[in-house]
Amino acid sequence: MNFMGTIDCFSVQHFLVMFVIILFLVIGLIYVKKNIKKRKNINRLLIVLSVFLIVIWIACRISFVYHSIEEKDIIDFFGFKRGYNWWCILPNSFCSFIGLIVPFIIFFNKYKNNKFLEAVYSMAILGLLTNTIYPEYIARYPFYQFQTVGAIIYHVICGFIIIVLLMTKDLKPKLKNWYYTPIAISLMISFGIFELVYLGFPESFNISRPLVPGVFATTVGFLCIGYVVIDVLLRLILEKLQSK
Repeated sequence: MNFMGTIDCFSVQHFLVMFVIILFLVIGLIYVKKNIKKRKNINRLLIVLSVFLIVIWIACRISFVYHSIEEKDIIDFFGFKRGYNWWCILPNSFCSFIGLIVPFIIFFNKYKNNKFLEAVYSMAILGLLTNTIYPEYIARYPFYQFQTVGAIIYHVICGFIIIVLLMTKDLKPKLKNWYYTPIAISLMISFGIFELVYLGFPESFNISRPLVPGVFATTVGFLCIGYVVIDVLLRLILEKLQSK
C-alpha cells in the first residue's frame, strides 16, 4: 500500500488512516472511562499526550517550513507574490496556535476551568473531526513528509486532550461564556495580521486565502462565523450532558 506520495481523500489509504485514528480514540476513551476517578492516572495521561503533542507540533512546523522553502512555494498575497521564511515556524492557523498553547497549560497544571481552553475547545474538536474525515492536504503534500502525517497526529492528540478534560469535567463550557470564542478568534487573527505585516508571512489564519484552495466558504470570515455557531451548539449540548 503506497504512502510515499499524495493520497486522495476517501481512498483505501485514507480509510486505513481513519481506522487507526478511530482505534486510538476508542482505546483512549475506554482507558479514560475506566480511570476517570483515578486523578493520578488521568494527570499522567494528559502529561504524556502533551509531551507527544509539543514534540510532534515542533517537528511538523519545521517540516512545513523546510519543504515550503525548499520547493520555493509562492503564495498570492492580495496581488503580490510571497515565499516562505523561517519565521513561518510560528503558528499561522487556529489549530497550530491551539496545539502550541494547550501542552503548556497542561504542564503548568492550569487546565481546570481554564478560560483559554473554554474559548478554543470547539476548534480543537472540529480540528480532530475534519482532519480525520477530510484532511484535504493529503492530496497536496506527500504523506511521508512530516508536515502531512504530523498535522493529522497533532490535530487528533489536541482534540483528544480536550475530550479528556470534558469527560473529567475539568473543562465545563458554559453557554453564558459563549463570547470567549469570538474574543479568542479576534486575538488570534490579530496575531496573524502581525505575522503578515511584520514577519512577511505569505499566509496566516486564512486571511489572504481560503483554508481549502478554491473554496470561498473556507475564507476567514466564514470560518469564524462557523466556529462561533458550532461552539454555541456544543455548549448547549455539553451543559446538558455535564449537568447529569
